[in-house]
Amino acid sequence: ESIQTLNSSLRYNDGTALTHQATEQLLDGSNPYTHANIVQASQDFDLPAEGTTPLKQGAFAEAYPYPTEAQLNEVWSQAQAQPDVAPPEFESKVSYPAGSFLFHTPFLALGFNDLRLFYLFCALLIFAIIFWRAPSQLRPIVVIVAVINLELWNGIGAGAIDSLYIMFLFLGWTLRRRLWLSALFMGLAAATKQVAWFFIPFYVILVFRERGWRSCGQSLAIMAAIFTATNMPFIFNAPQAWLESVFAPLRDPMFPRGVGLVALSVWGIIPYSSPQFYIILMAVALIAALAWYYTRCLKYPQAGLLLAVIPFFFAWRSHSAYFYLASLLVFGAVIIEEYRHKKPDSAD
Repeated sequence: ESIQTLNSSLRYNDGTALTHQATEQLLDGSNPYTHANIVQASQDFDLPAEGTTPLKQGAFAEAYPYPTEAQLNEVWSQAQAQPDVAPPEFESKVSYPAGSFLFHTPFLALGFNDLRLFYLFCALLIFAIIFWRAPSQLRPIVVIVAVINLELWNGIGAGAIDSLYIMFLFLGWTLRRRLWLSALFMGLAAATKQVAWFFIPFYVILVFRERGWRSCGQSLAIMAAIFTATNMPFIFNAPQAWLESVFAPLRDPMFPRGVGLVALSVWGIIPYSSPQFYIILMAVALIAALAWYYTRCLKYPQAGLLLAVIPFFFAWRSHSAYFYLASLLVFGAVIIEEYRHKKPDSAD
């Protein structure tokens, strides 16, 4: 039974299934933002009801704090009977910028059929870079951290797609002395997943305090150019579909989930409030974090990688992945900063 449970958890989730489907549609010449369908993706990748993102509408309009397993399975079974119709009760959009499916297109085009291998490669590459740039006495620690990081490896096995944008963020942040290359990677991160957008203001502040307005403006221009080049073809083709998809995490009526403040409402410890209230809390937390970082970033530059995810503690959906992946970024950045202090001429 335990093996069966493990096998059921180590499969695609809806985000992986929809991005895989998006890549196949792109290779077929279709716009993924107008052709996404979670039911068809579930049939292609054996996605169960618990691997989807239910929405508080349709049959789930009165459910709180989350639909029961019986409710999920019942509505999901009905949706399976009409695979050509995207059910309103489940998120069926490609809810990420275009880089989420563009950058692994060559991987699928070459015949690899499991995206988890691609994201595993990204994660291994992060640790390989940290190991390569770390001082020799710290390399055993890098290996230990990589081996015991079960949350990361289990997440990839369960279909987590975060290692791609984390790899871009890591490279962008730690290559700041090569401004153009650094900004390029930060732009790629922003073009891959919305979570990366929260790191951009801290990166911009750090570049400004370290190098001045001119470098700050150059980095912003490069990031904007990368994001635009990646997403503009889809925006031109179907602007409304792109906007509704990319901003679905804010627009669509998702259920509260996560390990942050909202968990106290889900458990009934504090009163329930609206998603808009949590958006306000996030904005206040972000502004406070930016203000603190502006005054102290030169002394604590890597703190920006941690402060960037603090707003998610106050979010309507505060998944644990936001926080443990930030710890990986901080770990790698600190290791590399130590390397720079000891061997500044050979770094980068």
